[in-house]
Amino acid sequence: MLQIFWQQIDPTDGGGQFADRGEQYCTAIFYHDEQQRILAEKTKTELEKSARFSKPIVTKILPAKPFYKAEDYHQDFSNKNFLIYKLYRLSSGGDIFLKRVWGDRLNEDLKNQAPGFSKPPEEELRQRLTPL
Repeated sequence: MLQIFWQQIDPTDGGGQFADRGEQYCTAIFYHDEQQRILAEKTKTELEKSARFSKPIVTKILPAKPFYKAEDYHQDFSNKNFLIYKLYRLSSGGDIFLKRVWGDRLNEDLKNQAPGFSKPPEEELRQRLTPL
């Protein structure tokens, strides 16, 4: 999951992400225990050593705090507002940036993570997962 996370963001941008500016758009990894913190730090260090980015990585690794669910209009935004979301993706520069940085490797980790995996139906997920 961490490898996929790094491929979806600009970890060198301390002022937000692509067209979205402000502290609420800054990237961070939140950990729940020491093992998660160590794994997050390890992947960040590996990415820094790779020299894939010309600027320093500023994504913070922080202890998890209470999580507050976003308003309903934010939930499943890309599905509910497909065209608006696609237009945003095109105009924000994010897709171009990620393709330039990751090239053909973009999302390869996602494909290799669980070959043959398909998302269970929503009702099954709701039974298996906590309300959070």
